Amino acid sequence: MPIFVLDLTCSIEYAIIFIVIGIIETANLYRNGTTDNMASKEMTMDWLLEKLALGIGIGVLAIGIVAIVSIIAAIPTYFLWNWLMPEIFEIKTITFWQAWGINFLAGILFKGSSSSSSRRN
Repeated sequence: MPIFVLDLTCSIEYAIIFIVIGIIETANLYRNGTTDNMASKEMTMDWLLEKLALGIGIGVLAIGIVAIVSIIAAIPTYFLWNWLMPEIFEIKTITFWQAWGINFLAGILFKGSSSSSSRRN
């Protein structure tokens, strides 16, 4: 799996954990009677919804940034392939999305995992 996919997956997992912790904390406030009047209950719920919306917004922004970076990374592959490969190997040209797919496949195949053996001194 490409590094950016692993980072994004971990970020989403952490976001879900923080959302669940926030919901549990809010439930504990209600159960313990810390929020006695309706105004503070609404304020707590508004705070929770605000944090939830912020987490979702950050997740969507992160996915958008990863998509933009991966599309920008495909541009050199597209131009270099269409410039060199037809002349050198007589291979047909590719579309931009095929170049993006080549980058994605290369990321899966050639990037090492973080659990590789450590170097010894």
